[in-house]
Amino acid sequence: MQTLLKKYKLALLGENISLSGSPAIYKNLLKDSLDRYDLLSFNNKSSIPSVNELLTTYDGLNVTAPFKKIIYEQCNVTSDIAKQCQGVNCIKREGSEIIGELTDYSAARYILQGLLPQSSGLPIIILGDGVMSNMLAIIFLELNINCTICSRNKGWGDAFSRPALLINTCLKQAKFPGRPQDNSIVWDFNYNYESMLQKNQQVKYLDGKSLLIKQAQDAIQFWAN
Repeated sequence: MQTLLKKYKLALLGENISLSGSPAIYKNLLKDSLDRYDLLSFNNKSSIPSVNELLTTYDGLNVTAPFKKIIYEQCNVTSDIAKQCQGVNCIKREGSEIIGELTDYSAARYILQGLLPQSSGLPIIILGDGVMSNMLAIIFLELNINCTICSRNKGWGDAFSRPALLINTCLKQAKFPGRPQDNSIVWDFNYNYESMLQKNQQVKYLDGKSLLIKQAQDAIQFWAN
């Protein structure tokens, strides 16, 4: 990782994020180039300060669920993938413009390069129907790979009826109608919690730490450019 000359003031905006691993990850990546990394936790969107206000204090912001879409709506310029997903996970100011990016996209594509060969032959099921679910659906469309989105709102369908590559984009508190079948692979975007998705010892379970680290690396490049 390239050492940046600037001392960065960064923060994470989200809900119930006291256990987030982001401060430690950015400290490890940026070392002396990190001035501070704050956790800004809000229980509802009405209590969040405007992006303009926040960026008078911080050089860049990370955004996590459930606020990726409402922060996207405050951006003046976003990448094509952020427009398609209608969500951002990092923002910065350039002059008078608020720039938004979804570095989860590049991070997820990178991780899937290693995960897809391991799951060859398994149907791909995305759990959840938010920004991250839409992002994954776009990635699989680009890769010409079929996937199915299952959620509480859309109906869980047969998400847990057969071995599958299950990718969980739901929040930690989500309740599922079943458990992964033997020989499934679960990629859970959450981490640092006890998930019902990992209780079957015949299931390969990967948490979201690798995604968090890779998207942080890409976010640093976004803020530096």
